[in-house]
Formats: sequence, structure tokens, C-alpha cells
Amino acid sequence: MAEGKIIKVYLDRHTLEILEKDMESFNIVTKNSLNKSKMGNMIFKALNSKVELEQNEMLEFFTEEIKEKKLLKRDVFKKEYELEINNNLKEIHRNIIKSYFDKKVKNIKIKDFFYFRLNNENSEYFEILENEHPEEKINVTIFFRRLFLEYSRYSQYEREKLLFKENYNDLKRAIKGSNYINIKITGLKENIKCRPLDIKNNKDEQNNYLITSNGVEIRTVKLCKIERIFISHERFEKNSIENRFLLEIDKEFDPFTLNKDIIKLKLTQNGELLYKRLQHNRPKIKKITEGIYSLTTSKDKVFSYFFKFGREVEILEPEDLRERFKNELIETLKNYGL
Repeated sequence: MAEGKIIKVYLDRHTLEILEKDMESFNIVTKNSLNKSKMGNMIFKALNSKVELEQNEMLEFFTEEIKEKKLLKRDVFKKEYELEINNNLKEIHRNIIKSYFDKKVKNIKIKDFFYFRLNNENSEYFEILENEHPEEKINVTIFFRRLFLEYSRYSQYEREKLLFKENYNDLKRAIKGSNYINIKITGLKENIKCRPLDIKNNKDEQNNYLITSNGVEIRTVKLCKIERIFISHERFEKNSIENRFLLEIDKEFDPFTLNKDIIKLKLTQNGELLYKRLQHNRPKIKKITEGIYSLTTSKDKVFSYFFKFGREVEILEPEDLRERFKNELIETLKNYGL
């Protein structure tokens, strides 16, 4: 296949909506436009990594079986058994990949297409797949359609883990070893040094959250917002605050209850009606003074809930949240040439 070839895949509306939603939710964008090429390459790499993970899990199983059968001391049997393992792993890989070549894609109503350009690394890997399966006449469109359909069957937080697998695995390793980490978060200029405590997902938000601490204050950050991770050799011991918090979130985890700020805003009459009607993920009003609403919650929750109110809401405090609303509106107007 030619390097950098554009892949054009016809998909049903439901799958397309999932891809578009994930690009927005996981910030897979370029200059405020959805980056389809990056998304397509991430999915291709993620699902092929999943195949490798399944192979590794099977290898661990066979290795344990070798130990149980005490074949390690008998070189002849060991070599024969290792050959059997390799053949089994190749068969597993062949069956999984073959499922993507299957031309019988049933009950799919084609609505629109998703196109992207394979990067060099994925182009080379796809050529390897083609060479490993010469008996299959690969229809590229059908192959990637099956790939995207497979991706869309996962829940959102599972899809996030697939796309950001390397960062997720690094964080799990740092958490297990109680290592300090330095992380680069989207939108922040400086790296942040912190103590990684756990990764949790929230049923309503359908995202994975890294729970971090500086020893006193506990904060959360979405997995998809972490651009880079450096794991330090320096270790830490959880203190009483951290241990108590981890026990509490085992019962119920709400990422928005952690990063609390005092928010002040104004609502128009229509805004008040919207607030009463839109109950999902609605932040609680603490008090109303002379038409000014006060809330104690996270900036992310306020942005997520109130941004769709448009002109029916005005953020007063804090200033950085007010700027966030303003900048987002300015960027939106640019789409209309204003």
C-alpha cells in the first residue's frame, strides 16, 4: 500500500457520532478542527496493541502451564512446548486480524464516510499484515470499517484507555511503585510534579481520572488531558489524608467534588428556566444574593454544564474561568467569519 494513502471508510451514523464525540471529548483537534487523521491512526494502533496484549496474556498463561508441568528442566520437552506456544499465539493473532478482513458486515446502514491518512508507522504495520495474510484479499475499506465498529462497541472510558494506553500504563506503574511523576497537562505551560494515587472512572462522565496529591491537596485530571509523563525514581508514602480519601472514593467517586472553587455567575430569566430543566450533571447553587449565584464546585463542571447556556449566563468569578468562557466563544465565532 502506498505510503500516506488516504483511507476512506463508509460508516453508519451511530459509529460516526461516537468518533466525532470522542475527538471532541479527548481533545483530538488541530486548530479547533477535529483531527480525523490523528484519530484514525490512534484507533488503528490501539486495537493492534490490544491484539498484542491478548497475545501477552496467553503467553503468561502458557508460561505458568510450563512451570506447573515442570518442563523447564527438560530441554527437549521445553523446546517442543515453546514451539507449540508460538504456533498457538500465531493462530490467535491470525484469527483476530482475520475477523477484520471478513467481508460479511451485516445490518449496517451506510450513512457517511470517515477519511484519514495513515502515518508512516501504521502504513508499515498494515503492509506487514497484508504480507502475513496472503490468502486474504484485503478490502481496505471493509478492514477499517470492522476496526471502527469494534472500537465503537466499547464504553467511552474504555475507549479513552485504548487511545491513551501508553500514558495509562505508565500511570499505573507509577501508582503501583509510589513514584513521584511530572506531567504535562493540556492548556498548562508548566509541568506539574505530583503523587499519583489512583485512576478512577466516573459513570456519569465516562472518563478516566488520575487522582493526584501534593501531600496536602488532592486534585483530579482527565487521562486524555495528560500529554506527557515522566516517572521519577523518587518515592513517597501515602499520608493519612490520602489514605482516608482513597477509602472514601471506593464507596463513591465524583471527580467534580474534589477540585472545588467558589464560582459566581448571573443568569437571565431564560437561563434560570434552563437551570431548572437541565438536571444532568447540574452543579448545586449554594446561595443567591441580588441576582448573583454562588456555587462551590469545580471550574470544569461549571464549564461543562453552563457553556451550552450561551448568552443566558455570565461568569463573574473567578477571572480565569470567565476568560475560558470568553475565549471559547471567540473561537466559536471565528468559525462563522466573525
